[in-house]
Amino acid sequence: MHTPDQTITCPTCQSQVTLTIDQLREVAVM
Repeated sequence: MHTPDQTITCPTCQSQVTLTIDQLREVAVM
């Protein structure tokens, strides 16, 4: 499992960054 920091650092994986942000938002809601 890739860490969110690495995903955000990867500018080429913009789509993955969006997914990571969605997951983080869901976790923040809990």
